[in-house]
Amino acid sequence: MNRIGTIFWSLILGGSILAVVLGFAGGRTLGGATVHALHPKPATIPSPPVVRTLDRALHGPHSLDEAEDDRDTYDGDDAVAARPAGWAPEHFDSRRDRPRAALVVVDAGIAGTPARAFVDSPIPFAIVVPADGDDDGIGHDALTKDKRVLIDVKDASAAQIETERKAGAAGIIAPGDGSSVSAVVTAAAGTGIAVDPLLESNAAFYRAARAHGALAVTRDVTVDARDTAPYLDAMFGAALAIAQRTGVVVVALHARPASLDAAERFVVRAQRDGIDVVPIDALVSSPPR
Repeated sequence: MNRIGTIFWSLILGGSILAVVLGFAGGRTLGGATVHALHPKPATIPSPPVVRTLDRALHGPHSLDEAEDDRDTYDGDDAVAARPAGWAPEHFDSRRDRPRAALVVVDAGIAGTPARAFVDSPIPFAIVVPADGDDDGIGHDALTKDKRVLIDVKDASAAQIETERKAGAAGIIAPGDGSSVSAVVTAAAGTGIAVDPLLESNAAFYRAARAHGALAVTRDVTVDARDTAPYLDAMFGAALAIAQRTGVVVVALHARPASLDAAERFVVRAQRDGIDVVPIDALVSSPPR
């Protein structure tokens, strides 16, 4: 009986040991398969990353301005015009002559309320109004404040120009969209001031006005293509440089609060630098001969 019991318990002990051994072996196999599945070895070893060299320039391709999504599409080259010969002082000498600057508010007659501040300003702005008189009284008020009024000749007739000249307008200005002006309308300005915005490189309006005896001048700088103070001040600075170099400068601006603020700063700088800000007809003393 004892012998049978011993055999029985030996079998039980042997079976337990075998179960432990088989369980340990199976656990290692399954564990290895799991780890291998989670972290498979790559078929090939990847190449190290290649460092790309990218040169950055201030302007042009690969420049930071090219990377901006909201770029200002205004062409800066158009802000400063190439002045034709003929109307600037022929013998300007900065050692004895004082440079002069004139400021033209090109949209005053259609800007509405913002233009009032330019009319009321002590700065001798030239105020541009439409030929049809639909300017909300801006032209009349400008004349009472001793401002020079220029008539935009877009879609204007010679009779309208003559009427406005008799009412006190100092002269005319070519359309801001670059459209052509008839010889009859140009001649209607007589010997008054005639301003060419120089939107066309051939300065056709300027040359025609001179041929009809007008005091013809051309726009040199448009200062407010952007309405930020640093840009405005920089463009007014360019105008100062032109006046100091050539003796005169014609500045175009729009009836906006930021432009008026910048114009006031410009006048202070001009006075400091010995430049007179004058009515536009004071830039030229007599019609061309």
